[in-house]
Amino acid sequence: MAITIPFPLYLKFASWAVYTISALAILICTSC
Repeated sequence: MAITIPFPLYLKFASWAVYTISALAILICTSC
């Protein structure tokens, strides 16, 4: 798997994705 985008940008996107997923998981857990 080749990464063509710059590393800092990839790192920023990865951390944003993790933050969004965790926030979504908390939202779903409290909703249940």
